[in-house]
Amino acid sequence: MRNKDCITMQHSNKLAVYLGVSLANIANVLNPKKVVIGDGVSKAGGILLDPVREQFNRFVFLHVSGENTIDFLST
Repeated sequence: MRNKDCITMQHSNKLAVYLGVSLANIANVLNPKKVVIGDGVSKAGGILLDPVREQFNRFVFLHVSGENTIDFLST
């Protein structure tokens, strides 16, 4: 069971990096006021959403990061 948990965490961390970088790239180009994520991704909870937000803040340009936010819709 532990091995499956470890693999799952590795995959969710990798997903968080890719999603955070992708959202930061979009924000760097378009400079939106808000980025909103919904549907299944938003239902993942803090296990995925906190690392995505962390990666987004890591890769977004400084002048962009102060002007926009990333929000997750909950249904």
